[in-house]
Amino acid sequence: MSEAVREALAPGPRGATARYLFDIIEVYVGFFMIVAALVKPTPILYAIDYYVSLVALAAYAYRVALSPTPMTYIAITSWEIPALVPLAVADRVAAWAAMIVRFARVARILVLILYGSDLARLLRGFIRGLALSPLFALFTMTILMGSLAYYAVEYGHSVHSYFDALWFTIVTITTVGYGDIVPETLAGKALTMALMLIGILLWSITIAVFSTAAARHIGRVIARELQRVERRRRRGLEATLLYQTFGALGGAEDAATACMMAVLSMPPGEFEEFLEELKRRYRAIHGVV
Repeated sequence: MSEAVREALAPGPRGATARYLFDIIEVYVGFFMIVAALVKPTPILYAIDYYVSLVALAAYAYRVALSPTPMTYIAITSWEIPALVPLAVADRVAAWAAMIVRFARVARILVLILYGSDLARLLRGFIRGLALSPLFALFTMTILMGSLAYYAVEYGHSVHSYFDALWFTIVTITTVGYGDIVPETLAGKALTMALMLIGILLWSITIAVFSTAAARHIGRVIARELQRVERRRRRGLEATLLYQTFGALGGAEDAATACMMAVLSMPPGEFEEFLEELKRRYRAIHGVV
């Protein structure tokens, strides 16, 4: 479903802050539902998933209630409904029902994050202004080559699979350092030190890029607001001057009438130019092409 269709069918809460909070709730609820769908079920997981599914169902019902065409909205988003079914219910029905529920959950959160929320549109607009491709390439290559190198030098010592090496590389680069895997060879320790330094450098560059982009974005917002205030001030000043000037020239008690009389007394050529100027300013104010 496209953004325009979703926006027309379910406008969401009125305030921008409320809409972003609503999107955040739906995204995090959806993430938990995906985790619940991918891990081995347990009684505790079933219980938590049941109440989380109720929250997701309430959010869906809220969107339906806000839609000016509820039945049309339900028809278009009917593929989301299986994702709202608790896993405990789906697993009791049949294996194919549980598979449908799990697939629908993954598809729903992906669509919500990528296309179907105001938060997604805000983040996409912000990310488009960033040069993130080099950063993503650096992170990807560091994780890939670092994990391969660590697997090569530590296999049989501190790691026993490539996933162990990948886990250790990501934990080291992000400076988390759980300590569950510790290098035992000299080459492994040297590689770990290099990964630590590279991780600090990459995160410093990433924070600097995002900070600069955020400052520029805030500056553009402030500049647009100042321009809007200035345009309002100028329009008010021009209207006041026109009102006072024509009122004084007309010598009438009603300045608006004097203004109209002064305009109607213009020569035909000047009157046409005056109308064109009014049209131009009207289009500029209202954004009419």
